[in-house]
Amino acid sequence: MGVTFKKEEAILVFILDGENTINQAEKAFRQALGNPDEIDTFSVLIDARTSSRHRDLSEVSSFAEFLITYKGRIRDKCALVIDEKRPKSLELERRLAGFSIREKIEFGLFYDIESAKSWLEQQ
Repeated sequence: MGVTFKKEEAILVFILDGENTINQAEKAFRQALGNPDEIDTFSVLIDARTSSRHRDLSEVSSFAEFLITYKGRIRDKCALVIDEKRPKSLELERRLAGFSIREKIEFGLFYDIESAKSWLEQQ
């Protein structure tokens, strides 16, 4: 349980599993993107399908703000994959759309991992 990551070519995949915390997610992002010697950029895929913790919208907003601190290492797309039974997914989609407009990073919400990967790979 927790937050892990793996690099799949130009996509950085974060897996949120079980009762993970915001601190675990931030630590994983720092490990993956925080090395100042690395210059590679990635599209980001956050796989939260097996996360049993449904964050409220304010926590999602805080995490998106944290993600923006690594804007120089992130390409123009971030995908979030959630369980389709997640409560208030439409509100989450609206919040992510707001960040897309403001930060010039397109956030997409998906229920299927392959659809998210395909969307990230499109130019």
